[in-house]
Amino acid sequence: MQLVDVKPEVNTNKCLENVQDKKLQIVTILEKIHRFKERVSKYIEDNYVEFLPNVATAYLYSEDGNNLEKQGYELLNSLQYSANSDSDAELMTTVKKLNTVLCDLDVTNRILAADEIFQSLEETSSNEHLIALDMLKKLNNIIHHTASSEVQKLLLASPAYDTIKVKYLLKLHMVKLSLSEKFKALLQMNEKQLPGAVCTTIQVSKDVGPLQDTVLALFQAKYDVTELCDFLLDKCLMPIITRPVNMTFSEENSEYLKLQICYGVTGGNAAQDYKQVFEHVKMLFHCLETLNVLVSNDHHVFAIVGENLANRFFKSLIDECLMNAIPETMEELQASTLVEDVLQFELYLADMFFINREIEQSLTKFTEKFETLFHNRMFCRLLETGREIMQKDLQEMVVMAEKNTPEDVTNNPFLFPRSMVSKSLLEFVKLLNRIIRQDSETPSEHNRYFNIISVLINSYVTLVPQYHKEHLENLPQQTALFYNNCMFLHQFLAKNFSTPTASNLVKNLSSCGSKHLRQQVDQQLAKLQNILQPASKGENKGKITNKMVDKCIHHLELLESLWQNVLPVKEYNKIMGELINNCCLLLNHQIVDKPSISAAEAKLLSETFGLFIDKAGSFIKAGQELQKLSNWQRLINLLDILNVTLTEIAEMWSAGKLSEHFKAEEIERLIRSLHPNTERRALALKKIF
Repeated sequence: MQLVDVKPEVNTNKCLENVQDKKLQIVTILEKIHRFKERVSKYIEDNYVEFLPNVATAYLYSEDGNNLEKQGYELLNSLQYSANSDSDAELMTTVKKLNTVLCDLDVTNRILAADEIFQSLEETSSNEHLIALDMLKKLNNIIHHTASSEVQKLLLASPAYDTIKVKYLLKLHMVKLSLSEKFKALLQMNEKQLPGAVCTTIQVSKDVGPLQDTVLALFQAKYDVTELCDFLLDKCLMPIITRPVNMTFSEENSEYLKLQICYGVTGGNAAQDYKQVFEHVKMLFHCLETLNVLVSNDHHVFAIVGENLANRFFKSLIDECLMNAIPETMEELQASTLVEDVLQFELYLADMFFINREIEQSLTKFTEKFETLFHNRMFCRLLETGREIMQKDLQEMVVMAEKNTPEDVTNNPFLFPRSMVSKSLLEFVKLLNRIIRQDSETPSEHNRYFNIISVLINSYVTLVPQYHKEHLENLPQQTALFYNNCMFLHQFLAKNFSTPTASNLVKNLSSCGSKHLRQQVDQQLAKLQNILQPASKGENKGKITNKMVDKCIHHLELLESLWQNVLPVKEYNKIMGELINNCCLLLNHQIVDKPSISAAEAKLLSETFGLFIDKAGSFIKAGQELQKLSNWQRLINLLDILNVTLTEIAEMWSAGKLSEHFKAEEIERLIRSLHPNTERRALALKKIF
């Protein structure tokens, strides 16, 4: 028990002695720090507050300050157990005071460290940009990155802080400015405007070491690449893509590599050969290759440039160059190496670190869409070619199926009748045949090829009448040619396609050609009717004169010369028969509608009818076609009636020669109008029943 009583007394005494020793150590270090701060405060105040001249340097104080700070924190760490116990409240207070004083000392040491860096920067050569930037980085850490929030607050509150920050920013600006000027000296880029042309020159220093050091320093200084990227894109890459450029690369100068890009500014942009564009881009990158240094762990200079302009560059390259290089025909497709060339170019850009192929995939996507782009371009070109053909003159014509007689066509409806079609139509059919051949070579695209044929045929039906509207309305021969063209396409489609869609196209063609020919025939009918319109006054009032008939014959002769060798025989005879039949109807009315006709009038009418019959009969070569015209036969019968006696008229009726085209009452009316009222007339009328 005694031992137990004695032991606590011994331990208590030792603990008290240890606490007193710690207090003494704290007091000692505090006194040293106080004396140090008295020495250094004047120096800091003169340099960063009062801005007075001072021959002293921070080196005289830095070592002492750092040693004191180190000793203080070591002592503070050794007191952690004592300060955390409640054995001595006074010790705890002293420890807190030491902690505060050490924070203040930390601020002082940071200011001294900053001052040391400023002095070192003054001593650094203007070319030692990397060293200067390294110092400025340390200075930035001193200003903005402290050990604790307490130290940061004390530093911000320091009278010297604002001065240090301003000096730091000023030094940083001066280093960046110096770097920029040196970079511009090592990499010279300018554009010169010439009369009608522009010449861009790039000169890259051959002194690789300083050049690459400068580039590294620039990017460490957070160089803004916007100006460089804009120049490369606007003054180099865009002209290379959009204009025919003259590029020269020279290594003859002992100090610089030289690249010149010259191009004209007159006229608009023009599509360039993509292979030449690729070579020019490679030449540009080759000239700038020494700049392409690694400026961070995973970034080269070209990678940073690519991040800034790749989107604009690839959009222009694809839209204004590569799209124009897509083949337009199957023959061009077979010869094209566009996909392989683009992928090789993309690989080159990746090797130059201009792109990351896993991220930037514009060119890859272009190649993946190549087949679709090709078909779209080919179809657009086919449509464009078709429209160009449709605009060509219809008047240039050629004979088709010259050996096919009307009898041959009657026996074989799949034969096209002998007629004439426009030369432009043969070009159009050649285009359709080309599409059909491509369809047979790529069965998987059958629907797409048939669709393009459908579009072309529908365009023909719609656009040709628009393009040639005036000629189709005013030139009978062109209307006939257009009709034949439609019928030829009709037969072409019927032979090559048997789908419901093709059937509709065939109907549209037939309908369109027939409609325009019908409109032309109606115009000619109206003209003939106008020519044979009886005079409204004068001595020939109500009469059709020989002069009118001559004019009518002349007009029919004109139509014969325009149509006979153009239209198929069957169609020609049908149309001319309709025109002649209508003229006959008008002439028939000269007799049938009159209540009384004198002998002189009858003689004149006989001459008129005879003149028309003699001439008009030659317009239709096949005699049986004339016999089908009811008004033609009536006119011939009327001519006979004008030239025979009453008895002969009655005999003709009795023999049935007139009954096919005349009713009994019509013959009776003719007899009354041509012959006076006599017993002979009455006797003749009795025979008409």
